[in-house]
Amino acid sequence: MPRFSELTINQGRPGVISDLVPNSAALAAYSRFPGRDTDLSDCDIGKFVEQSDTGQVWRLKGISPRLWIPVSGAGIDPDSLNTAINNALGATLANYLKRDGTNAMAADLPLGGNKGVNGAAGTNPTDLVILSQLTGLTADDIGAAFAINSFALAGTGYATVKRRGDTISSVTATASYVRTPTSASIANSYGGSSNGSDVAGGSWSISTPFTSATMSGSVQRFGSSGGADPTWTATLTATNKTTKTAAVAVVWTGDCYAGMVSAAPANSAQVQALSSVLSQTTARVWTVSGTAQYFCSCYPASRGQAIYKFHSSGFGIPVATTTVSVSRNGATDLYNVDTSYNVFTLSSETIEVIL
Repeated sequence: MPRFSELTINQGRPGVISDLVPNSAALAAYSRFPGRDTDLSDCDIGKFVEQSDTGQVWRLKGISPRLWIPVSGAGIDPDSLNTAINNALGATLANYLKRDGTNAMAADLPLGGNKGVNGAAGTNPTDLVILSQLTGLTADDIGAAFAINSFALAGTGYATVKRRGDTISSVTATASYVRTPTSASIANSYGGSSNGSDVAGGSWSISTPFTSATMSGSVQRFGSSGGADPTWTATLTATNKTTKTAAVAVVWTGDCYAGMVSAAPANSAQVQALSSVLSQTTARVWTVSGTAQYFCSCYPASRGQAIYKFHSSGFGIPVATTTVSVSRNGATDLYNVDTSYNVFTLSSETIEVIL
């Protein structure tokens, strides 16, 4: 099939097409048809015209009723022919150059250094994006997410486990981040039992780059006798596009006591005469020695009832339980006093407390 760029319509006389002759002058006649200025030199003529079955005439595709153009000289109506050509080629080109997305790109689309304008925002992973979407990106979208790497407290008397009645003063905080936050603050909160003598910490002072802070005042917690251990929590809240939090908690608790005794302790001083360890956890192993004495263990009653066994043999140790109010460090708490029913002669014997 010849290409349109190789054809010209030989207008030997008005109203007569004498022949369709191969010629390198592309669309010489078509370019003179009324209202047509489109260059079709790259389009295959087969999209627009076809030969008859006998090969004697050409037909414009898409024309209804069918219009045949004789190869040999014949009289035709120029207006009818031009109208038919315009309609047929216009409809064919409109379908060939659709802009409604029904025809996919067949190759890369070079823009020749020009902008693509009036685009819509992409929503799917394979969509193109527009400038407003790119300028809305943050480091969270393209890099490691904002996070608090560390948050720690320090101060005079600071520790995460304190004895009831202890004070923590001159409190400071340090923090580190993945990227500097745009804002940050620290707040205090308190839990567990309370007492009228409790002292709450003051306000926090923190400023950019939010890596250090100081708290006014001090914190002292007593809790109530028989009540849950009091707590203080400092919570850091930092923001950089997203908001993150980190917290440090301090608990004020009581001591655990144990030893060999001739009789069950009956008061605070006798309880405190035993060996002690400051701990929230009653379960542990004690090493004791004594001759014809009772084993005794004392701990805050709010923790429940402990049981005992010899750590080496696993034999259980039955106990009788009484309670004593123990005052230490300005705080008073109710203690269980567990004393074995039997006397033992022990030398560096390990006894396990289970709770």
